Amino acid sequence: MIFSGGILSHSFEIDAKRQGMFHGAPAVITYRVPTKVSLQEAYSTPILPLDILAERPTENKLDWLQRLLAKYGSQLSVVSIVLLFIYLVATPSKASAAKASKKKR
Repeated sequence: MIFSGGILSHSFEIDAKRQGMFHGAPAVITYRVPTKVSLQEAYSTPILPLDILAERPTENKLDWLQRLLAKYGSQLSVVSIVLLFIYLVATPSKASAAKASKKKR
């Protein structure tokens, strides 16, 4: 018996006999409401499709970097150009540093 507001969970085990997609149907939950005579029915969340015994291609170690560059490559180049410009403007050149040292003498 589950009381009002109670939580119940269930688990399942798959014994794979062949390779392919597994689609699980939602569980049927039957319960009685104290104010009603008839039994009530509800359905659990369905199991997402599972690819059983699927042969996965080996993933290249740099795939994540390639996906990142493909997604954010243009923004990354703009940010790097702006940072390079700020660095060049903020850093004094050698010629102006040499002139400044001559003026101090």
